[in-house]
Amino acid sequence: MNDQPFGRLRAGTATRLSRITRRLAFPAAMAAALVLASPNAMAETFSGTFDLSGDGNNVTSFEYNGDAITDLTVSALTKVGITSTSSQNNFRGNNWPLGATGGSDDFEGSVDLGKYIEFTLTAASGKVINLPSVSFGLGRSATGPRQWQWRSSADGFANPIPVTTVHANLDHDAGVLTNPDLNSNWTGNVVQTSGAAYEGLASITFRLYGYNAEQSGGTGGLQGNLTFGGTLEDEGDPVPAPPTLAATTVSDIGLTQADVASSVVSEGSAAVTERGFVYAIDAENPSPEIGGDDVTDVAVGDGPGAFSTTISGLASGTTYAVRSYAVNDEGTAYGSIQTFTTLAPPPTITGIGAANGYPLQDFSTFVSADMLPAGWTVDADGTAANKLDYSQWSTSTATGIKGGASVLGYQHTGTTGVATFTLTLLNDTGGVINELFVSYLGKVARTTVGRSPEFTVKVDGDEVDALGYSTTREVDEIRYTLVQGLAIADGASFSVTWESERGDGSGSSKQIGITNVQVYVPEVGEAWLPVVTSPTVSEVTANSATLFAEELFDGADVGLARGFVLSESALNPNPEIDDEDVILVPDVGFDSTMI
Repeated sequence: MNDQPFGRLRAGTATRLSRITRRLAFPAAMAAALVLASPNAMAETFSGTFDLSGDGNNVTSFEYNGDAITDLTVSALTKVGITSTSSQNNFRGNNWPLGATGGSDDFEGSVDLGKYIEFTLTAASGKVINLPSVSFGLGRSATGPRQWQWRSSADGFANPIPVTTVHANLDHDAGVLTNPDLNSNWTGNVVQTSGAAYEGLASITFRLYGYNAEQSGGTGGLQGNLTFGGTLEDEGDPVPAPPTLAATTVSDIGLTQADVASSVVSEGSAAVTERGFVYAIDAENPSPEIGGDDVTDVAVGDGPGAFSTTISGLASGTTYAVRSYAVNDEGTAYGSIQTFTTLAPPPTITGIGAANGYPLQDFSTFVSADMLPAGWTVDADGTAANKLDYSQWSTSTATGIKGGASVLGYQHTGTTGVATFTLTLLNDTGGVINELFVSYLGKVARTTVGRSPEFTVKVDGDEVDALGYSTTREVDEIRYTLVQGLAIADGASFSVTWESERGDGSGSSKQIGITNVQVYVPEVGEAWLPVVTSPTVSEVTANSATLFAEELFDGADVGLARGFVLSESALNPNPEIDDEDVILVPDVGFDSTMI
């Protein structure tokens, strides 16, 4: 049952949901076992076991071989999306989703909803199942799955089910089981369901999802016998019950708006006639309910299933409390309370010149996930669960955001997608901004690995080639340019974004980052030095080499001169044009140049 308080009761005749109708909505039993009729039975406890002893389990579908259960059909135990494998006293397969590395507890993968082991329990006509349970063991080979989840048809396989009894050597977090990196097994685990979503069921399907395997050939699955249980009772009239809601999630938080989502997991004993969200400033009402002081409610349709909306008109830099609600004829139920804080007002550019722009940002205070400077956000569009985790730049190889070393950085994997650093600024100059000077230092770490991420930089939505940075050369490099052709109105906000992906090549990705960011409206006539990349050297012989570099920004004057300056490293490790004992290779086009 939902443990949140009831709010208001709605008048009217209760609309009772037919259990028969609900039964027809579930999939048919997959492989029937013996069903014995038992007329006029009241609530009865049932239990059954898939006996997995021996070596005959290398099959995709394993028929129920336990005792027949009165008024209950038990499907076969089946493997879906994985390849069946043989072993003693278990029910395993391989080809589980990848995402783990041997000896590491950093995981990059996620559940594949098309790969699982499942079975279904179906009550006889006139009967319903209450609070089913599953007792099970897990096992793996040395490279099999590291993580597991049970899910069920009660919520459309949307969420992991908490495990109530857990083997001492397994880690458990909100329904996710993590096993050690061993060729071993862990038995004696129990899932005991609870709440209205698991009462009065015509049918229930359980699925075990394995994921984060180290190799596609690594095996894993059930270890030892699988036992299930619960109670059966006459269908009768449903017990009055309010709806049950999933936790509210909050995303895409902005200055004055945020996206919220939830789900009606169970309608309870009557149809849900209204659902939505209630929210309030946390300091004014931390437990918002419909009709409460300073509370706003937003209706989002009716019925079961997922729903979402964008709440807008919020105050910037303010913490709000929000939760979902659903109404049926038994009353109003609420989901759990979530809090979120809208973004603080962005930094401003107040006039012309560096002193009135965005000052040099070196990220020296970015030493934890909640210390990102004002105006900055980080996001990634991949599927990795840890894509926004925080860890130390350079010294940690964990996935996600990097800091703690005067840098804002990122560690990509194959499932992080596009990572985006965004700086939002406000034009408070009193006029239209037509050009901006933008500069930063691109940084790289973990230079011994194969993939080389690159930054694509956009100013007010348009890509600026001269600001791009690549970790291919494995050196930190300054990028700056004068961005022209802008039309940012006074009072308008705009952004500078740095986008990166895992990079070309093979293996792991280098870490990519930024620091010393500066943005301002230039003075009239202000000039800058040109920007060139560090040279790359190839085709080295006893007396020649090929050099390559790029000119990224002309600076104050276009095309006066460019080239290379060389010296013997032992005599002058940092050669400049006016030094002694240097060789100048002037006036080249910065194509590959033989010297």
